Amino acid sequence: MKTIAGRAVGFGIAWLIMAGPAPGSWLIGLPTVALATWVSLRLAPPLPYRVSFPGVLSFLGFFLRESLRGGWDVAMRTLSRRMNIQPGEVSFTSSLPDGLPIVLFANCLSLLPGTLSQRIDGRKLSLHLLDSREPQDAQLRELEDRIARMLGIGREAAHV
Repeated sequence: MKTIAGRAVGFGIAWLIMAGPAPGSWLIGLPTVALATWVSLRLAPPLPYRVSFPGVLSFLGFFLRESLRGGWDVAMRTLSRRMNIQPGEVSFTSSLPDGLPIVLFANCLSLLPGTLSQRIDGRKLSLHLLDSREPQDAQLRELEDRIARMLGIGREAAHV
């Protein structure tokens, strides 16, 4: 109910800004706000997660840091004369719940140095690594933890 009310209030404020405070505008505005609220709920249903603002900030800092570090690492490996890489594939089973958390995790894997998700099968991911000699578990678990904190998923739910 809070989601419906929040969206309706948001659309109502948007209508007020666009149409002004004239009472007559609400003859069209109320049905428009109701329709916009209904459509938004159909196209973007409420998330079953409580997004944590500190978790989002922490994730954004982590994302920025790892993106820069990953880009630098890949550039140095591929541009060096020795090309210090050993491409390979590994499987990784995530402890995040199905749905948004696992899809977000798979999509964010590319920010880790030399890591790319290839396929998702439930909670099992197929990963391509630029250097399969390096252990990836610690980085992958840290990314899982950051996503779990951002989405307000408890540690007991994230590490099933």
